[in-house]
Amino acid sequence: MSEDKNAEDLPLGWEVCESGDGSIFYYNRALEVSTSERPGRTHVERFVTAKPSTLRGNGTEPSNSNANSDEEESDEDFDDKPSSPKGDLLRRRLILSQARTASTKDVNGKEDVPERGMVGSGSQSMPNSPEMVDKKKQRSKSSLTKLLFKKKDKSDALERGLEDLDWEKDRLNEAEEWIKSEEAANREKKWDAPPKPEEIDAKSLTVLDIGCLTYGFNPEYGKGHKTEESNLALEEKSKHTNYFQTMFSSAEHHNFVGDDDILGPIVVSIQSNTALPPDQKNYNVIVRTKKGDERLVVPRLPTLDSPEACIKYLRNNTNSLQTVRFSRVVEPKAHQDLVNSLLSYEKQLIQKNYKFGVLYVRDGQKEENEYFNNVEYSEGFREFLKVIADEIPLKGFTGFAGGLDCRNSTGLTSFHTTFENIQVMLHVSTLLPYFPKDLQQVERKRHLGNDVVMIIYKEGPSVAFDPRVVASQFNHVFAVVQPEGDKLRVCLANKFGVKPYTPNLPEPCLFEKNSYLKRFLLTKLINGERAAMYAPDFRGTLARTREVLLRSMVEKHNVPEQRSGLRRLSDAFKTQHVLNSGRKKSISSSGNRLTLSEGP
Repeated sequence: MSEDKNAEDLPLGWEVCESGDGSIFYYNRALEVSTSERPGRTHVERFVTAKPSTLRGNGTEPSNSNANSDEEESDEDFDDKPSSPKGDLLRRRLILSQARTASTKDVNGKEDVPERGMVGSGSQSMPNSPEMVDKKKQRSKSSLTKLLFKKKDKSDALERGLEDLDWEKDRLNEAEEWIKSEEAANREKKWDAPPKPEEIDAKSLTVLDIGCLTYGFNPEYGKGHKTEESNLALEEKSKHTNYFQTMFSSAEHHNFVGDDDILGPIVVSIQSNTALPPDQKNYNVIVRTKKGDERLVVPRLPTLDSPEACIKYLRNNTNSLQTVRFSRVVEPKAHQDLVNSLLSYEKQLIQKNYKFGVLYVRDGQKEENEYFNNVEYSEGFREFLKVIADEIPLKGFTGFAGGLDCRNSTGLTSFHTTFENIQVMLHVSTLLPYFPKDLQQVERKRHLGNDVVMIIYKEGPSVAFDPRVVASQFNHVFAVVQPEGDKLRVCLANKFGVKPYTPNLPEPCLFEKNSYLKRFLLTKLINGERAAMYAPDFRGTLARTREVLLRSMVEKHNVPEQRSGLRRLSDAFKTQHVLNSGRKKSISSSGNRLTLSEGP
């Protein structure tokens, strides 16, 4: 025997042999099979379908029609056939063995003894006998029935799943639409490009000095706007209502507290909206941080069947909350204590009443001290005050006083009004106490200098009002009113950081002395003060106030064992934090005891 150079390409188990006359043949030692044709992949596939012992069996070659048909079918299955008689015999034996194996098993893989007579004696049932046909029909019918029931169950489950998915999809679409509408409403607005002096009415330039543009003010001269009475609406109404008191405090809800290195202390309130139908219930959520309160509506999906699941949903879908560890306040007494703290928190931060300063300026005056030293005023100024408010005696006044003393120490009278359920008190400079020896009139500046919005009533067109003259960090919105015949011309100047607000000044910005002037001016000024809260001077102060109030609540109710959203703390753990000074602070815990130690 000598190996051919291509022997390495042969299937596993085959080798090249040389006969005495020099001819080449192929031999498989394991199967004891030889062939003159080079074995291909079909030989391998054929011989591995049965054990070698089966291939080498001594069965008798079948002579019935079934074997012939099997042989005919097998001829189509094999492209390459051994030419030797021994190879053909082994091939027929393999087919016969496969037929016997298939005939002795039913559809479930169990042996059926009567069917072994497919190639056996006549004493056994033949495959085409009536008994075998009935059995096959029964088995087929049973299998088909089981299959139909399985398919029906799967179809019902699929239909129910599709209905749930459709419902979840609708809820998620509603949530996405709500989020988009909120984002559109809260998207930072930009002021219109400032008009050029030649585009402004010359009379308006005598009311407000356009030079304030170079110092970051955004002036409003009414250029290019038309305002109708139907457009007079207060902005951010929902943010200035006692939402927690109305929707949460008297209803069943759940509170969670947490802390974060960036957001600081966080308090989350979750309440299920039971007013909606059962299949449309939502979670009303308030997320309180030092940046402000976010009011959310989370769809109550089948997977969100608990407040903890809702918290997890918020963490997974809000980037800023993904690392926050929350604790649920469960104990009834602690829960009620936190509710009282949240009610007080809401009451302190929501502004329901407003105070505006009113400064009287004579024609030709330019300096701040001149403004505050005016004692006498014109009849037109008094008429203007009566249009927008009502004169009231301060002594014994029980309404919103805006910091004025109701025992006559801050004057005898003032002007007050109620607009859209909002009380407005005016700090009128000429009605506040006057001290002749005080050139700066500190007592008057104490009230008007702490007002966010100031009305400037300016007599005459000689000198345009310049808001830079008034030295106050609190004054951010200046509404300048100047009489023009029987009407009043109004212009506004907004300090840097005040976001745009409505209603826009009409063109021309002239108003009759009537109720429309009151509605327009009070709406404009209330919206202006709300817009001023986004300015850096107020935003930082409000953030610090919120953080202090929330910190006290979180430190009191943040129980580690009740934290949700992350795994609970183990009974014994140790964490390390690097302080600003570079020292390490280690917190060790065992049971309910905490130990604090600082390293080098």
